[in-house]
Amino acid sequence: MKITIRQLRKLIQEAMPRGGAPDVMGAIGAGRRYVGPTVPDNMIDRIKSVRRGDLQDHLYDIVDAIESGAPDYTLDMLKKNIEDAERMDEAKRLVEYSEYESNEDLSDHMDDMSDLIEAVVEKYVYSGWLTTQDQRFLAEDLETLAENVKRISDKVSRLSR
Repeated sequence: MKITIRQLRKLIQEAMPRGGAPDVMGAIGAGRRYVGPTVPDNMIDRIKSVRRGDLQDHLYDIVDAIESGAPDYTLDMLKKNIEDAERMDEAKRLVEYSEYESNEDLSDHMDDMSDLIEAVVEKYVYSGWLTTQDQRFLAEDLETLAENVKRISDKVSRLSR
C-alpha cells in the first residue's frame, strides 16, 4: 500500500505527544531553539505537480530549510522558486513531444498518462474518498487501470531505449 506525504505527516502528527515532540535540543541549548513556519499545503501540492525530479528535490530542500528555521530561506523565496520550476517544467513539456510517431514519443505520452492516472488514484483512492462515497468498485477499477497503464508504459519505455 502506498501512502502520500500528506498521509505520512498526519500519521506522524497523530503519534506525537500533545504539544509536539519534546524539545531535547532546545533544553540542551537553554531553550534557544527556533522552528520556522510550516509551508502551506497548496505550496506542497504545487511542488508535487512538478515532474522534473531535480527541480522537486531543490524545492523540498528549501522547504526543509524553511521549516527548520534557517534565516536565509523564506516562504516568498520558495514561492518564486516554485514559479520558476513550474515554468521550466512547462517549457520541457512543450518540446517533449515530437510531431512524428516514434517509440520515444509514444514512451513520453505513456509516461504522462501513467503519471496522470497515478495522481488520480492517489487523490481519490489512496485518500479513501471513493470508499467513503460507497464507490469501492470504482476505486478498485482505478487501481487496476493504473497498474495496467504503468505496465504498458514500462514495456513501451523498454522499446524506446
